[in-house]
Amino acid sequence: MRFVPPSTGPQLGWGNGHKQQVAPGVAEVIAGPASRANKIDAIEAAHEAERRMCEESLHSFLQFAWPIIEPGRTFIDNWHLRAICAHLEAVTKGDIKRLLINVPFRTSKSTIVSVAWTAWTWIFNPSHQWLCGSY
Repeated sequence: MRFVPPSTGPQLGWGNGHKQQVAPGVAEVIAGPASRANKIDAIEAAHEAERRMCEESLHSFLQFAWPIIEPGRTFIDNWHLRAICAHLEAVTKGDIKRLLINVPFRTSKSTIVSVAWTAWTWIFNPSHQWLCGSY
């Protein structure tokens, strides 16, 4: 099942103001004549696949969480976001001990490091504590 970035694809409303994305194969099941139980199973399978993808990759987590982190702003993917996420994943695994990120302002560096990465790390270690500073 292919992950659909939050900016495209069919959506389901969950009543909290946010729209939840639906994987492409699930959209046909929901729109089709399938029974309610089959539709629920398809949605649950899609959520499980998205959950696994978000746990495996900070970049996938960032794409999925972007409408919640930055409501009203479209997620525009670029190579530098993947690079930052890959390096932060290496920090989480302990492969990198010190990391300095130098990118121009307004490139989502603070949002990725201070918001998305901390939330993503808590998936694996809920007792981890953070002290963030910015200049």
